[in-house]
Amino acid sequence: MNWEKYGLRIGVQKESLMSSETVEAAVVALVGGQFQFPCNTVLVSAVYAVSLSKPLLKQLILEIQHCIDLTGRPALSCHLKFAIAPVSTPSLPYQFSVVEGGEFKPNSWYGSIQRKEFCLVAIVGEKHLPKSSAHGDESEKEEELEEQAEEETEEEVEDGNSDSSSDSDKTKDLPGGSSGGQGESTSNEGVEEERGTGGQPLHEEGNKKQDYKRVEDSKDHEEPQHEEATAPIPCTEISSDFNSKVVVSTGIVENMAYAGLVYYEEKRAEDLVTFAAAKDLNALLEFIDMRHSQAEVGQNILFRFKNYDGYIELKFDAPQKKPCTGWSIEPHMDSCKFLRCDVDKFGEANYPLPSTCLISVYGSPGAVPSLHYSIPLDGVADPKTLFIHRSLRTTPLLTRNRTTSSFSNVVHESTSVSSSRGASPSATVDVNKVKKVIDDVLVSHYAALNSLKTSLSDLASQLYAAHLISDEVRETRSMEKFITEFKASLSFKRKLPKMEEHCQKFLSSFIAVRGSYADAAIALGEDWIEAIRNELGFDFNINFDA
Repeated sequence: MNWEKYGLRIGVQKESLMSSETVEAAVVALVGGQFQFPCNTVLVSAVYAVSLSKPLLKQLILEIQHCIDLTGRPALSCHLKFAIAPVSTPSLPYQFSVVEGGEFKPNSWYGSIQRKEFCLVAIVGEKHLPKSSAHGDESEKEEELEEQAEEETEEEVEDGNSDSSSDSDKTKDLPGGSSGGQGESTSNEGVEEERGTGGQPLHEEGNKKQDYKRVEDSKDHEEPQHEEATAPIPCTEISSDFNSKVVVSTGIVENMAYAGLVYYEEKRAEDLVTFAAAKDLNALLEFIDMRHSQAEVGQNILFRFKNYDGYIELKFDAPQKKPCTGWSIEPHMDSCKFLRCDVDKFGEANYPLPSTCLISVYGSPGAVPSLHYSIPLDGVADPKTLFIHRSLRTTPLLTRNRTTSSFSNVVHESTSVSSSRGASPSATVDVNKVKKVIDDVLVSHYAALNSLKTSLSDLASQLYAAHLISDEVRETRSMEKFITEFKASLSFKRKLPKMEEHCQKFLSSFIAVRGSYADAAIALGEDWIEAIRNELGFDFNINFDA
């Protein structure tokens, strides 16, 4: 059963069920939730809930994608572990614990483990070695592991066949845990419990099979034997304390792979470019793609941060090889800088959205026909450059449609100003009157909005991610504070498009929380549109995915 689109493969061994039996597998990929992982670990995969309608005669094989580049670094596999948490828990967050067992091949982005009882499962990596003065011996063992891997590679090239002694060595070149150890896991409470995990379910899938097949051959699949000593890799970062103890980086964080994605959306006379960064995990990237399902997909890049506690930054002032006369490229932030710690937070309880940078691109009527604008990335381990590629629009966009009163689910704007930036409602309306109508409608919805008591923390995260509230206001988790902050920011908007964008972000934040919050947002937006059309004579242009 192959769900590689979401970073998961499931293998069922032969003779796991009777020929007349049918077993249903339920899978949920979770992006974010109330999860707590062991100290000194970092989450390097998505979290999955996998369960079966009935037990199998043999263990199920789970293969989960991780974002650690093991190429040429076989010893890093020592520091990758599987972690589980019970689905049924008396209180949040879900406490994950490391379990023995599992295999991480150096030529694969997947780790595999055999399980019989299921719950929430993920892969974590050890960040640092424990403070100890005994690292010398462990480092020697580590070097032996690396030399051993190199020798085996050379033998394969020179001879093509390994002798009996090399076969025995190969069983130890990837210490990934103990064979057994499965009984230490905590069982789940069934498929029905999965929806209470507190995370954002990216994908749910149920399959009924009578005869399962693995993606790879499973008949010889066995868990590798676990070695008692976990060997560290050679020191990459060392810091001493007053007791002459050392903390050594395992290399896991330094070798985490990330993806940068570019999306294009037409917004009136300009294009809105979104650059998003996240760990290179299919489940996370699929979640981002779903949020931009109506957008044009642009360039995708893979990168690693140069420094352990580093950042990447989009440099917009780099010299250009191709002409860009008549084009304006304006980021929505003073500095498009992404801290590693912020990028890694995507998927945590209070960070349901990825790190993004918005860029407005506008071509004036006399601009060069095609734009190919290079934006180097600073702070990456290997040089990377983004390119914004746009063509000048040759036909004017439609003017505002005064007969439209409902929301549109498409991203492309059909009620925009002309490409020549000619006369439009934004040039003739009194923005103060618009603000008053917006405020009056908001007041009429005040009681209904304040009745929403649950999920305020989720709403706070959405508003904060959209740059609508400050960190201090986010911590209050108060609907009254959220509305006050929204109105305060609105008072500084001087152009109609900016006011529309501000209101759209506010409503979209509610929509993202779903449920009653989405219903409240749609009702508020419809009343804004109707009131402005009736009182001021034009359509208030709000566009979002309901």
